[in-house]
Amino acid sequence: MKFTQATNMGLHVMAYLAQPEQQEGNTGIAQLAQRFKVSATYLSKILTRLAKANLMTSVPGAKGGYHIASHPEDISFADVIRALEGETNYRDMLDAGPECEIMATMQSAEQQMWQYLAQQRITAVKQI
Repeated sequence: MKFTQATNMGLHVMAYLAQPEQQEGNTGIAQLAQRFKVSATYLSKILTRLAKANLMTSVPGAKGGYHIASHPEDISFADVIRALEGETNYRDMLDAGPECEIMATMQSAEQQMWQYLAQQRITAVKQI
């Protein structure tokens, strides 16, 4: 499966904000954009989607910014990917009937991938 650049960025930002030293207070969009060398506008769109998925909280004001919405150790790679991409579905792909081995193989691979990503926590990433 190929993920978008936005998902890649979302995973990096979430892993960064999950680091213990980043959990105190809020981190501003300008600081995050500079850290990851992207425009604040682009990053804001990603963070808005993560906030809508309740993975991140946005705090307005001069001392505002973003922070992880819940316990970082509870957030998986799959949570972030689903928030930004949705869950892909190979069921419609290559369907040559109920006994199509290609479709069955793709479905099995997809299921295993999502199970693996659900087990991987963003807090496991140590170097961002």
